[in-house]
Amino acid sequence: MMRFIGRLIWVGVAALVAGIAAAAVGLTLGAELATRAISAASVGTDRDTLNGWFAVLDGALPLWSALVSLSLIPAVLVLVVGEIGKIRSLLFYLAGGGIAIAGVPAMLRLSQAAPAPGDTTYLLVLATAGFAAGLTYWLLAGRTA
Repeated sequence: MMRFIGRLIWVGVAALVAGIAAAAVGLTLGAELATRAISAASVGTDRDTLNGWFAVLDGALPLWSALVSLSLIPAVLVLVVGEIGKIRSLLFYLAGGGIAIAGVPAMLRLSQAAPAPGDTTYLLVLATAGFAAGLTYWLLAGRTA
């Protein structure tokens, strides 16, 4: 019984650290993309364009909270299936993390709150963040499931 409780605590800690890793990778890559877009928009344009970009960045908080809340359920589902099924495969956790986070835009499109479908570079950022979360979880707890 103590071993089960210890494993349950360790899985929770590993999931929390994996979430932090995903946020760090996502924010780093997302900030780089946003900086590049703002820089490209500011060359030869006026202050109104920059104010528009800052308004977009200011409205990113609701999108961030939707991303976190919508990706939490699939990520927990991947962890539960992996732990109950005693799956130790790195590929399972990498794919599960990538799909859990990169699948969020599809869910957002269902609710009509998705970003413009023109540039899909954000999907690469989200998938990379999910892969980082899957790798981190596998390193901490998944390989001993």
